[in-house]
Amino acid sequence: MDDVNSETLAKKLLAMSKLTGSAEPMLEEVEKAIKQNPEDHMLYVLRGWVLSLKGEYDNAIKQYDKALRINPKSAWANFRMGQAYQQKASHKMALKCFERACNLKPKRGDFLIELGKEQYELDRMKDAFHTFEKSIRLKDPSGWGWFGKSRILVYLDMLDDSMDAANRALELDPGNETFKKHKRFISSRIQA
Repeated sequence: MDDVNSETLAKKLLAMSKLTGSAEPMLEEVEKAIKQNPEDHMLYVLRGWVLSLKGEYDNAIKQYDKALRINPKSAWANFRMGQAYQQKASHKMALKCFERACNLKPKRGDFLIELGKEQYELDRMKDAFHTFEKSIRLKDPSGWGWFGKSRILVYLDMLDDSMDAANRALELDPGNETFKKHKRFISSRIQA
């Protein structure tokens, strides 16, 4: 049996996650790969990701820790660990993980958006605003940077600017129900 490349396995797992509702076959694939290459830190990141899909966030965090022991500079292990802490509503821990991930990969818009979300959750609005702005400057295609900026502008009662940002988010992802709901909320505030 050939060694499994973690990048190839990641693509396979992503495809499997879209095709099936079961994480078990994905976990089996990761386990086989780890037996072949136990020193590949990304395989533990993938195992953690699959465990997170199952809602096993504590076990996922243990896998990310294992990945970080192998490669302390793994941006992906920090990022995925942050997501697991997010799911547990451990916002301070998630923030630390996302800060480390962003320090390691400062041009990843998706990493910045998650950092901005946690800054927002922890009422660090100025930091969150700047983080969302940075993701926008990096041209993150998801719309979430614009959405985050728009939420902060609502908080600051800058409704016209918030509507502009909400529209930019919707331009990037016209079908996003969260973005649509947010725009309706802003409209109701403007009309009030």
